[in-house]
Amino acid sequence: MPIEYSVTVGLIEGYPDKSFRPDKALSRAELATILIKTKGVPDLGMPSSVFKDVKSFHWAARYIEVAKRLNLIKGYPDGKFMPNKQVTKAEAIAILARYDKLIASDVISGPYTDVDLKHWAVGYIQAAKKAGMLNFIKGSRLRPDEFITRAEIVEMFSHTSLAGKMIKDLLSWEDGYKLELTDVRTKS
Repeated sequence: MPIEYSVTVGLIEGYPDKSFRPDKALSRAELATILIKTKGVPDLGMPSSVFKDVKSFHWAARYIEVAKRLNLIKGYPDGKFMPNKQVTKAEAIAILARYDKLIASDVISGPYTDVDLKHWAVGYIQAAKKAGMLNFIKGSRLRPDEFITRAEIVEMFSHTSLAGKMIKDLLSWEDGYKLELTDVRTKS
């Protein structure tokens, strides 16, 4: 259900061919785009080239630029972003934890058997798990180096404070989408 709810409230979109492709791995450019669209950042016009490999005419350049300015994403030490590179679970978790302003606290024991205390994202993983973002993970293994799918990112995203509130409002009888009487009258 998180996919349907997230699409309904405008948090994520499908592809131009009207498909969603839930099992497709997510690219870094797609993730940056999702993050900024949900933040409601106004169109800032023509972007500058903020990474060596993201030119101003790249389809996601403006989203990547804003995501970098908001410290949601980072590039690589060589100044590249690699927009078409697929995102690992660990990278996605770190980005969504920063997006939701989760604090990566000291970790005493690994949150999953395959994430040791020296893993670069262990603090973010622990914070995301504690916040309920990783409830879809069954068992004791995260598989942090596997690529995250579109379905998994939506599942995680639906547990962020922004998306969670939007979905809660959608499902609320009091706050959800309401059909106005004037709309009903004009259709008669």
